[in-house]
Amino acid sequence: DSKKDMEAELKAACELLMTNLTAHLTQPLAVWNTQIDDFLKRSGSNRASLKDQAFMAPDYLKEIIGAFLSGVRDRVPFAAAHIRLYLSASGASSGDRSPASLQSTAAILFKPVQMRLVDTWGRLEGLLEEQQLPAAELERLGFLRPK
Repeated sequence: DSKKDMEAELKAACELLMTNLTAHLTQPLAVWNTQIDDFLKRSGSNRASLKDQAFMAPDYLKEIIGAFLSGVRDRVPFAAAHIRLYLSASGASSGDRSPASLQSTAAILFKPVQMRLVDTWGRLEGLLEEQQLPAAELERLGFLRPK
C-alpha cells in the first residue's frame, strides 16, 4: 500500500513539474493564443480580420517568437540537466541506476514537454500559414520550420 502511495505521489510530482515547465516555456505564445481566442469570441470578429489586429503586427510576432525560442534554447537544456542530476543522485543512493537507464528515464519524463512544445509551435505555424505570410516575412519574424 505504501509503495502504491509513493508511486502515486511521484507520478503526481512529475506531472506537476512537466506541466509547470511547459507552461513557463509556452507562456509567450499562450498569451498570444489567448489574445487571438478573445478576439475571435467577440461578436462580429472573423478570422480574415486577424491580420489587422495589433497582436498580429510583425514586430509583436517577432518578439513573441523570439521569446518562445529563447526560452526553449535556454531553459530546456537547463531543466533537463537538473532532472538528470536529480535522477543520478537518487539512483546513486539506491545503486541500481545505469547512465543509460537515467537517460531513458529523463527522456520519458521530457516527452510530454516535447509534445506540448511541438503542439504550441504547430498552432503558431498553422495561424501564420492561414495568414498567408510570404516565406521572406516568416524568416524576418524568426519563424523556423521543423526539419
